[in-house]
Amino acid sequence: MSLHERTYESFEGGANRINLDHVERFARATNSDPYALQAALWIGSPAFAARCADNKLMLVLSIALQRLDKRLGDDLRTLDTRLLITVFTEAFDRVASEAVTRAETARAWMREGEADLRDGRPTPGR
Repeated sequence: MSLHERTYESFEGGANRINLDHVERFARATNSDPYALQAALWIGSPAFAARCADNKLMLVLSIALQRLDKRLGDDLRTLDTRLLITVFTEAFDRVASEAVTRAETARAWMREGEADLRDGRPTPGR
């Protein structure tokens, strides 16, 4: 992270105010999502940062928000709060449903595959 050891220790121990440059350096050094690290503080879930380390959920969301901002510009302020709640809730519900479906599909695939492997093994003594 190119930080002095004491600076890093203070950063990791939360002794100082959050320094976004340090958060960015830490994320780069650990290949994690710097936006998820910040969001973990906002939503009160330290585990959120770890959960997003590989898929970069907050980085993806931040890029999408930046593109929306560029596309709409000042028209962004005209978006209705109820529309935003509906759209985001539906999108996140769909993501959650898809994640559950994929996890169940993967577990079933593994169970079937393990059973096939077991059934294909010769019985001892043959």
